[in-house]
Amino acid sequence: MMATQPKRRRSFRLSAEQRTQLRRARGKGSEYERVTPRADRSAFPLSSGQRRLWFLEQLEPGRTAYNMPAMVRLRGRLEVEVLRRALDEIFRRHEILRARFADERGEPRQII
Repeated sequence: MMATQPKRRRSFRLSAEQRTQLRRARGKGSEYERVTPRADRSAFPLSSGQRRLWFLEQLEPGRTAYNMPAMVRLRGRLEVEVLRRALDEIFRRHEILRARFADERGEPRQII
């Protein structure tokens, strides 16, 4: 019987240059802060990947083959209100998380 090796924790260390880049990205005026939500809330065409998944959903409704489950272990005390605010902010910033899909005259569309 083989002995199993203990799991190693990964330790990620940033170089001085990477830390500088991260500080710049967090600073005001960085390219990441310039993304703004669309003013137009009408329907948009699906990307090619979205169209493929939409097609597969039409063939076999409810199939979960393309779901990607993941698990995160949290340690320590969970601040529920802080977690709720963080998730609300993620949803506010990322339109795709608020998108729904509709069939308009035989064409799939995403509506934010």
